[in-house]
Amino acid sequence: MGKTVVFVLIASLFGVRISASGNTNYLEEESVQVKKCYKELGCFRSEGFFHALYRPVNFFPDSRSLINTMFAFFSRKNPIKEEVIKWSTPISHYSRLPFNASRPTKVITHGWLDAVYFGQWMTKMKNALLLAGDYNVITVDWRGGNGLPYAQATANTRLVGAEIAAMINKLQKVFKANVSTFHIMGHSLGAHVAGYAGERIHGLGRITGLDPADPYFQHMPAFVRLDPTDARLVDIVHTDGGTVLDLVKGEGLGMYEPAGHVDFYPNGGSKMPGCSFGTSISSTFNKGLMQAMRSAVVCNHERAVTYYLETVSDRSCKWMAFACPSYHMFKRGQCSDCGHDGSRCAQMGFYADKWKPKSNTSVRMYLTTMKAYPYCAFQYSVIVELYKDDKTVSATGYFTLTLDGEHRSADIQINKTPLTLYPRAQHPFLVTTDKNVGKILRASFSYESSRYLFFRTNLQLWRVRVLSMNEPVARDDKKNKTLAFCFHDKGGIPPGEGAHLTPC
Repeated sequence: MGKTVVFVLIASLFGVRISASGNTNYLEEESVQVKKCYKELGCFRSEGFFHALYRPVNFFPDSRSLINTMFAFFSRKNPIKEEVIKWSTPISHYSRLPFNASRPTKVITHGWLDAVYFGQWMTKMKNALLLAGDYNVITVDWRGGNGLPYAQATANTRLVGAEIAAMINKLQKVFKANVSTFHIMGHSLGAHVAGYAGERIHGLGRITGLDPADPYFQHMPAFVRLDPTDARLVDIVHTDGGTVLDLVKGEGLGMYEPAGHVDFYPNGGSKMPGCSFGTSISSTFNKGLMQAMRSAVVCNHERAVTYYLETVSDRSCKWMAFACPSYHMFKRGQCSDCGHDGSRCAQMGFYADKWKPKSNTSVRMYLTTMKAYPYCAFQYSVIVELYKDDKTVSATGYFTLTLDGEHRSADIQINKTPLTLYPRAQHPFLVTTDKNVGKILRASFSYESSRYLFFRTNLQLWRVRVLSMNEPVARDDKKNKTLAFCFHDKGGIPPGEGAHLTPC
Protein backbone atom coordinates (compact mmCIF):
# COMPACT_ATOMS: atom_id res chain seq x y z
CA MET A 1 0.00 0.00 0.00
CA GLY A 2 2.69 2.48 1.02
CA LYS A 3 4.81 1.70 -2.07
CA THR A 4 1.77 2.19 -4.27
CA VAL A 5 1.07 5.63 -2.82
CA VAL A 6 4.71 6.66 -3.28
CA PHE A 7 4.68 5.38 -6.87
CA VAL A 8 1.51 7.30 -7.69
CA LEU A 9 2.99 10.49 -6.25
CA ILE A 10 6.31 10.20 -8.05
CA ALA A 11 4.64 9.12 -11.30
CA SER A 12 2.34 12.12 -11.04
CA LEU A 13 5.28 14.47 -10.63
CA PHE A 14 6.70 13.28 -13.93
CA GLY A 15 3.44 13.58 -15.82
CA VAL A 16 2.36 9.95 -15.82
CA ARG A 17 -1.32 9.04 -16.08
CA ILE A 18 -2.21 5.72 -14.47
CA SER A 19 -5.06 3.74 -15.98
CA ALA A 20 -7.49 1.57 -14.07
CA SER A 21 -5.62 -1.50 -15.26
CA GLY A 22 -2.41 -0.20 -13.76
CA ASN A 23 -0.77 0.68 -17.07
CA THR A 24 1.14 3.93 -17.25
CA ASN A 25 1.04 6.44 -20.07
CA TYR A 26 3.43 9.35 -20.24
CA LEU A 27 1.71 12.53 -21.33
CA GLU A 28 2.88 13.64 -24.70
CA GLU A 29 5.33 16.47 -24.36
CA GLU A 30 4.12 19.58 -26.10
CA SER A 31 7.58 21.03 -26.57
CA VAL A 32 7.11 21.03 -30.36
CA GLN A 33 4.42 23.66 -29.87
CA VAL A 34 5.92 26.52 -27.84
CA LYS A 35 2.85 28.78 -27.73
CA LYS A 36 -0.83 28.21 -27.06
CA CYS A 37 -3.48 30.94 -26.85
CA TYR A 38 -6.61 31.14 -24.71
CA LYS A 39 -8.65 34.03 -26.17
CA GLU A 40 -8.93 36.96 -23.72
CA LEU A 41 -6.31 35.45 -21.38
CA GLY A 42 -3.64 35.69 -24.03
CA CYS A 43 -0.98 33.14 -24.92
CA PHE A 44 1.14 30.84 -22.80
CA ARG A 45 4.57 29.58 -23.78
CA SER A 46 6.17 26.28 -22.83
CA GLU A 47 9.85 27.05 -23.29
CA GLY A 48 11.99 28.42 -20.50
CA PHE A 49 14.36 27.32 -17.75
CA PHE A 50 13.87 23.72 -16.69
CA HIS A 51 15.75 21.42 -14.36
CA ALA A 52 16.17 17.66 -14.71
CA LEU A 53 15.28 17.12 -11.04
CA TYR A 54 13.15 20.08 -9.98
CA ARG A 55 11.00 20.60 -13.11
CA PRO A 56 11.64 17.83 -15.63
CA VAL A 57 8.55 18.44 -17.81
CA ASN A 58 6.37 21.39 -18.64
CA PHE A 59 2.90 21.33 -20.18
CA PHE A 60 0.39 23.83 -21.45
CA PRO A 61 -2.68 24.42 -19.29
CA ASP A 62 -5.80 22.41 -20.02
CA SER A 63 -8.70 24.16 -21.73
CA ARG A 64 -10.66 26.81 -19.87
CA SER A 65 -13.82 24.72 -20.10
CA LEU A 66 -12.14 21.66 -18.61
CA ILE A 67 -10.64 23.55 -15.66
CA ASN A 68 -13.95 25.41 -15.33
CA THR A 69 -12.82 28.07 -12.84
CA MET A 70 -15.70 29.33 -10.69
CA PHE A 71 -15.94 32.27 -8.29
CA ALA A 72 -18.31 32.39 -5.31
CA PHE A 73 -19.05 35.86 -3.89
CA PHE A 74 -19.89 36.36 -0.20
CA SER A 75 -20.35 39.35 2.10
CA ARG A 76 -21.91 40.05 5.47
CA LYS A 77 -25.19 40.52 3.62
CA ASN A 78 -24.95 37.05 2.06
CA PRO A 79 -22.61 35.05 4.35
CA ILE A 80 -24.15 31.64 3.53
CA LYS A 81 -25.80 31.79 0.12
CA GLU A 82 -23.13 32.62 -2.44
CA GLU A 83 -23.49 34.27 -5.84
CA VAL A 84 -21.51 32.17 -8.34
CA ILE A 85 -20.00 33.22 -11.64
CA LYS A 86 -17.82 31.19 -13.97
CA TRP A 87 -14.85 31.94 -16.14
CA SER A 88 -17.30 32.28 -19.03
CA THR A 89 -19.71 34.70 -17.32
CA PRO A 90 -19.97 37.85 -19.49
CA ILE A 91 -19.04 41.18 -17.96
CA SER A 92 -22.62 42.39 -18.41
CA HIS A 93 -23.67 40.04 -15.57
CA TYR A 94 -21.11 41.39 -13.10
CA SER A 95 -23.29 44.31 -12.03
CA ARG A 96 -25.64 41.83 -10.33
CA LEU A 97 -22.94 40.59 -7.97
CA PRO A 98 -23.08 41.35 -4.21
CA PHE A 99 -19.83 43.30 -4.46
CA ASN A 100 -19.07 46.65 -2.86
CA ALA A 101 -15.93 48.42 -4.08
CA SER A 102 -15.69 50.43 -0.85
CA ARG A 103 -14.91 47.24 1.07
CA PRO A 104 -11.56 45.40 1.02
CA THR A 105 -11.70 42.14 -0.93
CA LYS A 106 -10.34 38.75 0.13
CA VAL A 107 -9.83 36.07 -2.53
CA ILE A 108 -9.24 32.47 -1.37
CA THR A 109 -7.94 29.69 -3.60
CA HIS A 110 -7.14 26.02 -2.95
CA GLY A 111 -4.34 23.80 -4.18
CA TRP A 112 -3.77 20.30 -5.52
CA LEU A 113 -6.46 17.62 -5.00
CA ASP A 114 -8.39 20.12 -2.91
CA ALA A 115 -11.68 21.97 -3.34
CA VAL A 116 -14.12 24.14 -1.46
CA TYR A 117 -16.17 21.19 -0.30
CA PHE A 118 -13.48 18.58 0.28
CA GLY A 119 -11.05 20.77 2.20
CA GLN A 120 -13.60 22.66 4.31
CA TRP A 121 -10.87 25.14 5.20
CA MET A 122 -12.03 27.61 2.57
CA THR A 123 -15.49 27.77 4.10
CA LYS A 124 -13.98 28.18 7.57
CA MET A 125 -11.70 30.93 6.27
CA LYS A 126 -14.60 32.71 4.60
CA ASN A 127 -16.63 32.60 7.81
CA ALA A 128 -13.73 33.80 9.94
CA LEU A 129 -13.02 36.70 7.60
CA LEU A 130 -16.63 37.87 7.59
CA LEU A 131 -16.64 37.80 11.39
CA ALA A 132 -13.37 39.73 11.52
CA GLY A 133 -14.36 42.53 9.15
CA ASP A 134 -16.72 43.89 6.52
CA TYR A 135 -15.14 42.32 3.45
CA ASN A 136 -16.02 41.08 0.01
CA VAL A 137 -14.94 37.42 0.11
CA ILE A 138 -14.46 35.46 -3.11
CA THR A 139 -13.64 31.73 -3.11
CA VAL A 140 -12.05 30.24 -6.22
CA ASP A 141 -12.92 26.69 -7.27
CA TRP A 142 -10.72 25.13 -9.95
CA ARG A 143 -11.22 21.46 -9.11
CA GLY A 144 -11.52 20.69 -12.83
CA GLY A 145 -7.80 21.29 -13.18
CA ASN A 146 -6.17 20.32 -9.88
CA GLY A 147 -6.16 16.53 -10.15
CA LEU A 148 -3.66 13.97 -11.37
CA PRO A 149 -1.10 14.11 -12.79
CA TYR A 150 0.54 16.74 -10.63
CA ALA A 151 2.64 18.02 -13.53
CA GLN A 152 -0.52 18.97 -15.41
CA ALA A 153 -2.03 20.61 -12.31
CA THR A 154 1.06 22.82 -12.03
CA ALA A 155 0.57 23.89 -15.63
CA ASN A 156 -3.08 24.69 -14.91
CA THR A 157 -2.12 27.10 -12.13
CA ARG A 158 -0.99 29.55 -14.81
CA LEU A 159 -4.41 29.61 -16.40
CA VAL A 160 -6.30 29.83 -13.08
CA GLY A 161 -4.13 32.78 -12.07
CA ALA A 162 -5.00 34.44 -15.37
CA GLU A 163 -8.72 33.75 -14.77
CA ILE A 164 -8.51 35.45 -11.35
CA ALA A 165 -6.75 38.44 -12.88
CA ALA A 166 -9.40 38.69 -15.61
CA MET A 167 -12.18 38.54 -12.99
CA ILE A 168 -10.56 41.31 -10.93
CA ASN A 169 -10.07 43.45 -14.03
CA LYS A 170 -13.79 43.14 -14.77
CA LEU A 171 -14.62 44.18 -11.21
CA GLN A 172 -12.40 47.19 -11.80
CA LYS A 173 -14.33 48.17 -14.90
CA VAL A 174 -17.83 47.56 -13.51
CA PHE A 175 -17.43 48.75 -9.90
CA LYS A 176 -14.34 51.01 -10.16
CA ALA A 177 -12.65 48.67 -7.66
CA ASN A 178 -9.14 49.56 -6.50
CA VAL A 179 -6.76 46.62 -6.92
CA SER A 180 -4.68 47.78 -3.96
CA THR A 181 -7.58 46.68 -1.70
CA PHE A 182 -7.47 43.09 -3.01
CA HIS A 183 -5.78 40.36 -0.97
CA ILE A 184 -5.36 36.90 -2.54
CA MET A 185 -4.55 34.00 -0.22
CA GLY A 186 -3.74 30.55 -1.53
CA HIS A 187 -2.66 27.22 -0.09
CA SER A 188 -0.10 24.93 -1.72
CA LEU A 189 -0.51 25.24 -5.51
CA GLY A 190 -3.04 27.96 -4.74
CA ALA A 191 -0.19 30.16 -3.52
CA HIS A 192 1.42 30.02 -6.97
CA VAL A 193 -1.99 30.59 -8.56
CA ALA A 194 -2.08 33.84 -6.57
CA GLY A 195 1.39 34.67 -7.87
CA TYR A 196 0.35 34.17 -11.49
CA ALA A 197 -2.66 36.41 -10.86
CA GLY A 198 -0.50 39.05 -9.22
CA GLU A 199 1.98 39.30 -12.07
CA ARG A 200 -0.94 40.35 -14.31
CA ILE A 201 -2.35 42.95 -11.88
CA HIS A 202 -0.17 45.99 -11.39
CA GLY A 203 -0.46 47.28 -7.83
CA LEU A 204 -2.24 44.27 -6.30
CA GLY A 205 -2.44 44.88 -2.57
CA ARG A 206 -1.37 41.64 -1.00
CA ILE A 207 -0.76 37.93 -1.53
CA THR A 208 -0.53 35.42 1.31
CA GLY A 209 1.10 32.11 0.43
CA LEU A 210 0.11 29.32 2.82
CA ASP A 211 2.91 26.76 2.49
CA PRO A 212 3.44 27.26 -1.26
CA ALA A 213 3.88 23.97 -3.10
CA ASP A 214 7.46 22.75 -3.45
CA PRO A 215 7.50 20.24 -6.37
CA TYR A 216 8.09 22.02 -9.69
CA PHE A 217 8.49 25.42 -7.99
CA GLN A 218 11.32 25.32 -5.46
CA HIS A 219 14.75 26.19 -6.93
CA MET A 220 13.02 27.73 -9.95
CA PRO A 221 13.40 31.35 -11.14
CA ALA A 222 10.97 33.96 -9.89
CA PHE A 223 8.84 34.09 -13.03
CA VAL A 224 7.88 30.43 -12.50
CA ARG A 225 6.74 30.74 -8.86
CA LEU A 226 5.28 33.15 -6.33
CA ASP A 227 7.74 35.97 -5.62
CA PRO A 228 7.84 39.43 -3.97
CA THR A 229 7.12 41.32 -7.21
CA ASP A 230 3.63 39.79 -7.49
CA ALA A 231 2.00 42.21 -5.00
CA ARG A 232 2.78 45.20 -2.80
CA LEU A 233 3.07 42.78 0.13
CA VAL A 234 3.75 39.06 -0.24
CA ASP A 235 3.78 37.20 3.08
CA ILE A 236 4.46 33.48 3.32
CA VAL A 237 3.85 30.86 6.01
CA HIS A 238 6.15 27.81 5.68
CA THR A 239 5.14 24.65 7.57
CA ASP A 240 6.24 21.67 5.45
CA GLY A 241 9.58 22.64 3.96
CA GLY A 242 11.85 19.87 2.74
CA THR A 243 13.56 18.32 -0.25
CA VAL A 244 12.40 16.15 -3.12
CA LEU A 245 13.61 13.12 -1.16
CA ASP A 246 11.25 14.00 1.70
CA LEU A 247 8.27 13.50 -0.61
CA VAL A 248 8.56 9.73 -0.32
CA LYS A 249 7.86 10.15 3.42
CA GLY A 250 4.84 12.35 2.81
CA GLU A 251 6.83 15.41 3.91
CA GLY A 252 8.35 18.37 2.14
CA LEU A 253 5.23 19.26 0.16
CA GLY A 254 5.87 22.95 0.80
CA MET A 255 8.72 25.25 -0.21
CA TYR A 256 11.47 26.05 2.25
CA GLU A 257 13.04 28.73 0.07
CA PRO A 258 11.81 32.28 0.76
CA ALA A 259 9.17 33.47 -1.71
CA GLY A 260 7.85 36.75 -0.29
CA HIS A 261 8.79 40.06 1.26
CA VAL A 262 8.47 38.38 4.65
CA ASP A 263 8.69 34.62 5.09
CA PHE A 264 7.49 33.14 8.36
CA TYR A 265 8.93 29.84 9.58
CA PRO A 266 6.92 28.62 12.59
CA ASN A 267 8.86 25.89 14.39
CA GLY A 268 11.60 26.24 11.80
CA GLY A 269 9.29 25.68 8.82
CA SER A 270 8.98 21.89 8.96
CA LYS A 271 7.83 19.05 11.23
CA MET A 272 5.10 20.90 13.13
CA PRO A 273 4.53 19.85 16.77
CA GLY A 274 1.44 17.68 17.08
CA CYS A 275 1.74 16.30 13.54
CA SER A 276 2.37 12.71 14.55
CA PHE A 277 0.55 9.68 13.15
CA GLY A 278 -0.96 8.93 16.56
CA THR A 279 -2.31 12.45 16.83
CA SER A 280 -3.88 12.17 13.39
CA ILE A 281 -5.56 8.86 14.25
CA SER A 282 -7.00 10.26 17.48
CA SER A 283 -8.41 13.21 15.53
CA THR A 284 -10.70 10.81 13.67
CA PHE A 285 -13.15 11.05 16.56
CA ASN A 286 -13.14 14.86 16.43
CA LYS A 287 -12.92 15.59 12.71
CA GLY A 288 -14.49 12.58 11.08
CA LEU A 289 -12.78 9.92 8.97
CA MET A 290 -12.24 11.96 5.80
CA GLN A 291 -10.71 14.97 7.53
CA ALA A 292 -8.62 12.76 9.82
CA MET A 293 -7.22 10.90 6.80
CA ARG A 294 -6.45 14.22 5.18
CA SER A 295 -4.64 15.43 8.32
CA ALA A 296 -2.69 12.19 8.62
CA VAL A 297 -1.29 12.57 5.10
CA VAL A 298 -0.71 16.32 4.91
CA CYS A 299 -0.71 17.48 8.54
CA ASN A 300 2.43 19.64 8.25
CA HIS A 301 1.34 21.06 4.91
CA GLU A 302 -2.11 21.90 6.25
CA ARG A 303 -0.84 23.57 9.43
CA ALA A 304 -0.19 26.79 7.51
CA VAL A 305 -3.95 27.06 6.96
CA THR A 306 -4.72 26.09 10.56
CA TYR A 307 -2.37 28.70 11.99
CA TYR A 308 -3.64 31.39 9.65
CA LEU A 309 -7.25 30.67 10.55
CA GLU A 310 -6.40 31.13 14.23
CA THR A 311 -4.74 34.47 13.54
CA VAL A 312 -7.99 35.66 11.95
CA SER A 313 -10.40 34.41 14.59
CA ASP A 314 -8.47 34.83 17.87
CA ARG A 315 -6.75 38.12 18.72
CA SER A 316 -5.97 37.28 22.35
CA CYS A 317 -2.47 36.12 21.38
CA LYS A 318 -0.16 37.82 18.89
CA TRP A 319 1.82 35.53 16.62
CA MET A 320 5.02 37.58 16.87
CA ALA A 321 7.91 36.38 14.70
CA PHE A 322 11.49 37.64 14.72
CA ALA A 323 14.17 37.94 12.07
CA CYS A 324 17.13 35.72 12.88
CA PRO A 325 20.06 34.14 11.00
CA SER A 326 18.68 30.67 11.81
CA TYR A 327 15.98 28.86 13.74
CA HIS A 328 18.68 27.33 15.94
CA MET A 329 19.80 30.78 17.05
CA PHE A 330 16.20 31.83 17.58
CA LYS A 331 15.56 28.81 19.81
CA ARG A 332 18.63 29.78 21.85
CA GLY A 333 17.01 33.13 22.61
CA GLN A 334 19.39 35.19 20.52
CA CYS A 335 16.78 37.08 18.46
CA SER A 336 14.12 38.65 20.65
CA ASP A 337 13.68 42.27 19.61
CA CYS A 338 12.40 44.19 16.58
CA GLY A 339 15.60 46.04 15.73
CA HIS A 340 16.19 49.77 15.91
CA ASP A 341 13.43 50.64 13.42
CA GLY A 342 10.93 47.86 14.21
CA SER A 343 11.53 46.02 10.92
CA ARG A 344 13.00 42.88 12.53
CA CYS A 345 9.71 41.51 13.80
CA ALA A 346 6.15 41.07 12.52
CA GLN A 347 2.89 39.32 13.33
CA MET A 348 2.53 36.14 11.34
CA GLY A 349 -0.84 35.65 9.71
CA PHE A 350 -3.76 37.93 9.01
CA TYR A 351 -2.18 41.02 10.57
CA ALA A 352 1.16 40.69 8.83
CA ASP A 353 0.22 43.75 6.76
CA LYS A 354 1.18 45.94 9.73
CA TRP A 355 4.76 45.21 8.65
CA LYS A 356 5.91 47.26 5.65
CA PRO A 357 8.47 45.90 3.20
CA LYS A 358 11.46 48.09 2.35
CA SER A 359 12.55 46.18 -0.75
CA ASN A 360 11.91 42.98 -2.67
CA THR A 361 14.50 41.15 -0.59
CA SER A 362 12.92 38.54 1.65
CA VAL A 363 13.20 38.71 5.44
CA ARG A 364 13.06 35.34 7.23
CA MET A 365 11.28 35.38 10.57
CA TYR A 366 10.85 32.62 13.14
CA LEU A 367 8.44 31.78 15.93
CA THR A 368 7.24 28.75 17.87
CA THR A 369 3.76 27.31 18.31
CA MET A 370 2.00 24.93 20.64
CA LYS A 371 1.22 21.38 19.50
CA ALA A 372 -2.56 21.65 19.90
CA TYR A 373 -5.24 24.32 19.77
CA PRO A 374 -4.80 27.10 20.71
CA TYR A 375 -1.62 26.98 18.67
CA CYS A 376 -0.45 30.52 19.40
CA ALA A 377 2.39 30.46 21.93
CA PHE A 378 3.24 33.16 24.44
CA GLN A 379 6.99 33.48 23.93
CA TYR A 380 9.54 34.77 26.42
CA SER A 381 13.23 35.50 26.19
CA VAL A 382 14.83 34.27 29.43
CA ILE A 383 18.43 34.75 30.60
CA VAL A 384 19.56 32.75 33.64
CA GLU A 385 22.68 33.69 35.60
CA LEU A 386 24.39 32.06 38.59
CA TYR A 387 26.49 33.91 41.13
CA LYS A 388 29.89 34.88 39.75
CA ASP A 389 32.21 34.37 42.75
CA ASP A 390 34.80 31.61 43.10
CA LYS A 391 32.62 29.56 45.45
CA THR A 392 29.81 29.13 42.92
CA VAL A 393 29.63 25.72 41.20
CA SER A 394 27.76 24.50 38.17
CA ALA A 395 24.42 22.70 38.40
CA THR A 396 23.04 20.06 36.02
CA GLY A 397 19.43 19.05 35.66
CA TYR A 398 15.99 20.33 34.72
CA PHE A 399 14.83 23.88 35.35
CA THR A 400 11.36 25.39 35.56
CA LEU A 401 10.37 29.04 35.59
CA THR A 402 7.01 29.97 37.10
CA LEU A 403 5.49 33.29 36.11
CA ASP A 404 2.67 34.77 38.18
CA GLY A 405 0.77 37.38 36.23
CA GLU A 406 -2.27 39.57 36.61
CA HIS A 407 -4.40 36.98 34.76
CA ARG A 408 -2.97 33.61 35.81
CA SER A 409 0.20 31.63 36.51
CA ALA A 410 2.26 29.47 34.17
CA ASP A 411 4.88 26.80 34.91
CA ILE A 412 7.34 26.90 32.02
CA GLN A 413 9.84 24.07 31.56
CA ILE A 414 13.11 25.54 30.33
CA ASN A 415 14.79 22.35 29.13
CA LYS A 416 13.61 18.85 28.19
CA THR A 417 17.04 17.18 28.37
CA PRO A 418 19.65 17.58 31.15
CA LEU A 419 21.41 20.92 31.01
CA THR A 420 24.36 22.37 32.89
CA LEU A 421 24.35 25.98 34.08
CA TYR A 422 27.77 27.50 34.76
CA PRO A 423 28.85 30.46 36.90
CA ARG A 424 30.19 33.59 35.20
CA ALA A 425 28.01 32.97 32.16
CA GLN A 426 24.72 34.13 30.74
CA HIS A 427 22.39 31.33 29.66
CA PRO A 428 19.78 32.57 27.13
CA PHE A 429 16.62 30.60 26.36
CA LEU A 430 13.41 30.93 24.38
CA VAL A 431 10.52 29.53 26.44
CA THR A 432 6.84 29.24 25.61
CA THR A 433 3.48 28.64 27.23
CA ASP A 434 -0.11 28.51 26.02
CA LYS A 435 -1.22 30.53 29.06
CA ASN A 436 -1.74 34.28 28.88
CA VAL A 437 -0.41 35.38 32.26
CA GLY A 438 -0.83 39.08 31.47
CA LYS A 439 1.48 41.55 33.17
CA ILE A 440 4.15 39.62 35.10
CA LEU A 441 4.04 40.32 38.83
CA ARG A 442 6.21 37.61 40.42
CA ALA A 443 8.51 34.77 39.43
CA SER A 444 9.73 31.50 40.97
CA PHE A 445 12.41 29.04 39.92
CA SER A 446 12.69 25.31 40.61
CA TYR A 447 15.41 22.76 39.96
CA GLU A 448 15.66 18.98 39.63
CA SER A 449 19.19 17.56 39.52
CA SER A 450 19.95 14.85 36.97
CA ARG A 451 23.15 13.75 38.70
CA TYR A 452 23.66 10.82 41.02
CA LEU A 453 22.88 11.48 44.67
CA PHE A 454 26.42 12.18 45.91
CA PHE A 455 27.25 14.46 42.96
CA ARG A 456 24.25 16.73 43.25
CA THR A 457 24.80 20.42 43.94
CA ASN A 458 22.56 23.29 44.89
CA LEU A 459 21.57 25.72 42.16
CA GLN A 460 23.34 28.94 43.14
CA LEU A 461 20.96 31.11 41.17
CA TRP A 462 21.54 34.86 41.13
CA ARG A 463 19.28 36.44 38.51
CA VAL A 464 16.62 35.60 35.92
CA ARG A 465 15.77 38.19 33.26
CA VAL A 466 12.46 37.88 31.40
CA LEU A 467 11.30 39.69 28.26
CA SER A 468 7.84 39.12 26.80
CA MET A 469 8.04 38.58 23.04
CA ASN A 470 4.32 38.86 22.34
CA GLU A 471 4.48 42.60 21.78
CA PRO A 472 6.86 44.44 19.44
CA VAL A 473 9.94 45.64 21.35
CA ALA A 474 12.40 47.99 19.69
CA ARG A 475 16.05 47.27 20.43
CA ASP A 476 16.45 50.59 22.23
CA ASP A 477 13.53 49.71 24.54
CA LYS A 478 14.63 46.15 25.24
CA LYS A 479 16.48 46.94 28.45
CA ASN A 480 13.55 48.91 29.87
CA LYS A 481 11.03 46.19 28.94
CA THR A 482 13.09 43.35 30.46
CA LEU A 483 12.11 42.31 33.99
CA ALA A 484 14.78 41.07 36.41
CA PHE A 485 14.17 38.72 39.36
CA CYS A 486 16.87 37.75 41.86
CA PHE A 487 17.54 35.08 44.48
CA HIS A 488 19.57 36.48 47.37
CA ASP A 489 20.59 33.26 49.13
CA LYS A 490 24.05 32.30 47.85
CA GLY A 491 23.58 28.88 49.37
CA GLY A 492 21.35 28.17 46.40
CA ILE A 493 18.22 26.16 45.70
CA PRO A 494 18.47 22.50 46.79
CA PRO A 495 17.67 19.81 44.21
CA GLY A 496 13.95 19.03 44.09
CA GLU A 497 12.95 22.39 45.49
CA GLY A 498 11.92 25.80 44.26
CA ALA A 499 12.30 29.37 45.44
CA HIS A 500 10.46 32.66 45.08
CA LEU A 501 12.44 35.39 43.36
CA THR A 502 12.25 39.11 44.08
CA PRO A 503 12.34 41.99 41.58
CA CYS A 504 15.81 43.49 41.33
